[in-house]
Amino acid sequence: MYRLLVLYNKPEDPESWEKEYLTGHVPLASMHPNLRNLRVGKVQDTLEGEHSFYYAAELEWDSKEDMLKDLQADTSVSRAAKEDGKKYKGQRIVIGYDLNEYKADK
Repeated sequence: MYRLLVLYNKPEDPESWEKEYLTGHVPLASMHPNLRNLRVGKVQDTLEGEHSFYYAAELEWDSKEDMLKDLQADTSVSRAAKEDGKKYKGQRIVIGYDLNEYKADK
């Protein structure tokens, strides 16, 4: 599995930001054909205490290649998601990683 973790900083107007994000950007992002899962939610806290993050999104593909196909595709969905995503530039951190699962010893 390949995942992108996106952490958004707290916006000036959280209520309108969240409404626009959930009704605009999330539906666009969920239309990528190779996307397996999309999870979003408000950041509650961190292990370090104080933080500036407001929202988090986790997107999951079978592979990095599938993610790149979706994000680099010249389709109306990809173009719309990229255009919409520009408004979040500078307000977020995007981290890509391969997922390896390990079972906890109990």
